[in-house]
Amino acid sequence: MDAVDSTPRGRDTLPACLGGENSHRLVSLWEMLKFHASKFVKLIDSVTVLSTYILDRDSKESDVQSETFYQSVIQRFSELSCQLADMGLIMSQKKSERIRDELVGGARIPDLREQFDELRARVKDELDLVLTLLVPATDMRLYESPLAVFGSDTVDHFPGVGLEVEEAGKCLALNRGTACVFHLMRTMEVGLRALGKSLNDPDMDPKRNPSWEAILKKSDRELQQPYAGRCPEWQGDPQFFAEATATLRAVKDAWRNPTMHVDIRYDEEQARDVWNAVRAFMRHLATKLHG
Repeated sequence: MDAVDSTPRGRDTLPACLGGENSHRLVSLWEMLKFHASKFVKLIDSVTVLSTYILDRDSKESDVQSETFYQSVIQRFSELSCQLADMGLIMSQKKSERIRDELVGGARIPDLREQFDELRARVKDELDLVLTLLVPATDMRLYESPLAVFGSDTVDHFPGVGLEVEEAGKCLALNRGTACVFHLMRTMEVGLRALGKSLNDPDMDPKRNPSWEAILKKSDRELQQPYAGRCPEWQGDPQFFAEATATLRAVKDAWRNPTMHVDIRYDEEQARDVWNAVRAFMRHLATKLHG
């Protein structure tokens, strides 16, 4: 993946299971049962089968079911209890175990209709208490492996950007544009300091925490020098350092300075543009510099 698609996703591309609702909103786990995770699908399957056994059968027919049939129902409730425990739905698990124990004790299916209704209500109530974030499939890799999307080689050259890139990627996947840009500007600062260090000036030493403007001014002065008068590292590839300096100044004016003001907001498309620009800049620096 060379760049993050800057095209915003519209309502037409959202998962059908959400009925066209905002793909970045918080949804309850009950809604999440409609798709995706295998454990939720298994839970639906178990509840559906048990509903057939308990709610959809005629009571007279159920009364004459064989012991083998009842053993299969007991096994189903045991499996359901394990699934509920695995999902942390403790109160529902306890209710499922209680129904199973009553079946083991000789209770018949017609006697369990109200208890099963209560169990289903418990499951829904407990799932409604758990909120989860829906990440569109197009952004799953950005959320789960942001360093790989940004460029593992680049991160290897600048270890200090790892946490910032990871946070920026997750924020972008969750449509938190302003937070994403904030972390990207911190990523740029790592590159800025590497550029400052290449100037061979003690005042540009990262330990002195030089400002963006200080490093850019020194870079501009260095580029104005004849080749022979530049510091050794800058004599080798003037085009590389000219491009790096120009990009840094553009980022500073367009994004870095505005990001520090609370009245500036970045939407998803803008944040993706910044992600792509910062990624390209850091890849450029990684061809000659290290963090």
